[in-house]
Amino acid sequence: MKNRIVLYEDRKYDVETIKKEYGIDITECLKKLTDDLKYIIRLSTKTKYGVEPDKLGIRTPEYKDNKVIFYGLYGDLKCGNVTISIIPKIGFKSFIKMLTETLSILENLGLTLPTYYFESLIYSKLLPSVIEGNNFALIYSSKVLYLTRKFLQSYQPVKLHRQIVISNGEIGRPDLLTSLRLHFRGHVAGGFRRFRAKEALAPLIILKHLNLMIIEDLEKLIKDFINKESTKPLSEKIYNLINKHKLLLEQPVFRQIPNIPVTYEILKEALSYRYTNPIIIEIIKTYINYKRKKELLQEFGSTDLHIVSTHKLYEFWILATIIKEFINKSWKIISIDFKIKSQSDQRSKFTISTDKGSIELFYDSPMKSTLITSLITDKKNKLRPDIYLKFGSINYTIDAKYKYKLETKDIKQALLFLSELSQPNLLAVIAYLGETKIGQSDSVTIKACSAHPARGIDIHCLLEPILSQF
Repeated sequence: MKNRIVLYEDRKYDVETIKKEYGIDITECLKKLTDDLKYIIRLSTKTKYGVEPDKLGIRTPEYKDNKVIFYGLYGDLKCGNVTISIIPKIGFKSFIKMLTETLSILENLGLTLPTYYFESLIYSKLLPSVIEGNNFALIYSSKVLYLTRKFLQSYQPVKLHRQIVISNGEIGRPDLLTSLRLHFRGHVAGGFRRFRAKEALAPLIILKHLNLMIIEDLEKLIKDFINKESTKPLSEKIYNLINKHKLLLEQPVFRQIPNIPVTYEILKEALSYRYTNPIIIEIIKTYINYKRKKELLQEFGSTDLHIVSTHKLYEFWILATIIKEFINKSWKIISIDFKIKSQSDQRSKFTISTDKGSIELFYDSPMKSTLITSLITDKKNKLRPDIYLKFGSINYTIDAKYKYKLETKDIKQALLFLSELSQPNLLAVIAYLGETKIGQSDSVTIKACSAHPARGIDIHCLLEPILSQF
C-alpha cells in the first residue's frame, strides 16, 4: 500500500481505478473531502468577496457517480495517513516557470507600486481558495503597509489633558469651582486649569498590533511553503513582505509603544481622533475586518491544502507577457486605473503610450453588451473578457483558456465577444495550451494562439492587429 496518491488537475478519475492502482480505499474520505472543500471554498469566497465561487471563475471539486475531479487547482490533501497530491496539468516545472515569470514581470515593471490595490488583486486572485485564516495576511499585507506609511507621514494627532494646579499666583485659566472650595476651607491659593498636549497612542497601538498580526500569519504561512519547490516564488514574495513590516516597526515611534492587546477602549479612543486624521477610520476598519474574517475562517480548522488557482495564474501570465512585449518596444505605461465597485467587481485598465497613440488594455473588466441588454433586462448580464485591447479604431478581445483542447462553448463565447467588442474586423483571440490555429468563415476570424509556459507565447498571433500598425 502506498501512502501518496498523485492526481492531475482538471482530470476525472474513477475511484475504483484509484483503489486498484494504489491498493487504498479512500472512497468515503474523498466524498467527505470534496464536500468539505466545496463548503470551505464557498465560505472563503463569501467571506472575502460576498459572492459564490463560480462568480469568481472558481470551480469547486466534484464527486459524482464514483468519480472525482479537482478543477484548476494544485496542492496537497490529506485522507488519514494518505496524501493526495493534485499536480498542475502542465507539470511542476512549467507551473513554476509561469508563476516566477508572472510575479517577476509585474514587480519589475513596477505595477504594484502605484497602488496597493493591484498587489492585493494579484494575491486574492492567485490564492482564491486558500482556506486557512492566516492566508488573509497575503491579501491584507499591502494595504496595511500602505496605511502605516501614510499615517507615519501625516499629522500625528494629539490629545489635550486637563490638569488642575493649585497656586498662590495666576498660572493658567482660573477654575472657579476649585478656587471656591479652597476659599471655603480657608486657603488663599486659587485653582487654575492647565492643558498638556500628549501624543495620541491609540491609533499607533492598533497599527502596531495589526502589523504584528500580519507578520505572525505570514510566518505561519511560510512554514507551510518551506522546502516546497512549487511554491518557492511565492515564498520569496512572502519573505519580502515580512521584512517590509518589520522595517516599519523599527521606527522609533513604534518602539516606544507597548505590546498591549487592542481593547474596545483603545478602539473607541482612536475613533475620537477621526476628524484630526481621516486615515484613522480606515485603520480601524482594516483592523476589525482583518481580525473578524481571519477568525471566521479559522473556526473551521486548517487543512493541508495550499492552493494556487492555476486558471487565474494563467490569465496573469498572459497579461504580464503582453505588457512586457509593449515595454520591450520602448512604449511606456502612463497610467494604471484600478477600480473596486464592490468586493467581487474589481477591474483594471492600463494605458500604454506609443509614438502613434495610446493603447488601452482592460483586464477582467465588465463591458456593456447592446445585444444582451436588448434581449435581457438583467443588469448583471455584461461581457467580461479576460483582456480587451483598444488602439485607435482597433478593438478586440483575448480570452485565456487554461486547456489543451478548445470546446464548442469556447468558440461560442469568442463569437459573442467579436460580435460586440471587435472593430473594424470581426476578430476574437483565444490563448490556450495547444498549437496555434486560425479559423475563418466569411468575414469572421477566430485565432487560437499557442500559450504554453514550456514553449512561450505566440505573441505575434496575440497582438498582430496592433503590432502590424508599427
